[in-house]
Parts: sequence; C-alpha cells; structure tokens
Amino acid sequence: MNKSLFLFLVALLIAAGIYVSKMKYEVVFMRNRLKEADAKMEKAADDLQVSKAEWAYLTDPRRIKKLTDKYLKEHANENNVVLTYDDVMNGNFLKKQPEQPANDSEAQVNTPPRKGQRNPAKKQNRKKAFDTFLDGALKNNGGAPGG
Repeated sequence: MNKSLFLFLVALLIAAGIYVSKMKYEVVFMRNRLKEADAKMEKAADDLQVSKAEWAYLTDPRRIKKLTDKYLKEHANENNVVLTYDDVMNGNFLKKQPEQPANDSEAQVNTPPRKGQRNPAKKQNRKKAFDTFLDGALKNNGGAPGG
C-alpha cells in the first residue's frame, strides 16, 4: 500500500507540474498579446491626435481665407449673387442680379478660357440646368422648398 500511495503521489505531482507549466506559458502568451494590443492602441491614439491636428490646420478659417484670397481672387463672387441658407429655405431664390456693364468696353470679351480657368459657357449651362431642376422641384413640392 505504501508503494502504490507513493506512485500515486508522484503521478499527481507530475500532473500538477505539467498543469502549472502549461498555465505559465499561457500567461506569458497572453501577456505578449496584451502588450501587442496596448502598442496598437497607443499607435491608434497617436494617429488620431495627428489626424485631429491636421484637420484643425486644414479647417482653420484664417488659412482658408488666405487660400481663398490667393487662388480665388479672380473668381470671387463673379456674379455678385450670394444665397444664404435662409434664402433657399424661404424660397427667396431670385436675388437682385448684378448690374450689366454700361457699354461694350466694360463687358468682358468672349475669349476661350486659359488653361486652369473654367469655361463660362459650361458654367451658364450648369446654371440653366440647376434653375430647371429647382423650378421642377418647386412645382413638385407645391412651391415649398425642402418639403
């Protein structure tokens, strides 16, 4: 009986040792996965901060104003008609049109656009298409915009 008890205890100790070793390696494996996950989270947080900083820079009103002045100076408010959100929602689509030039010398000469400039004929066609769309939308909605 003594010998069988001894063998049982040895087998039990060996099984316990194997179990503890297995648990140890699982804990080490899980720690490594946790470190990797933490590193990924930290990188994502850093990327998010960089993205927020870039967005703040790109949408800074002073920067946009400078770019507008630099690149849109010659196209700024070409026809002097500005519609606000309230104008559109209240149905005030017909604003006072800009004054026409008094004589031909003040009128722009129809020359083909230079490279990088927009074609005025295309712009006029787009305006006509939008006006047609807007008229149809108003008729379909009974004259109530957005409704």
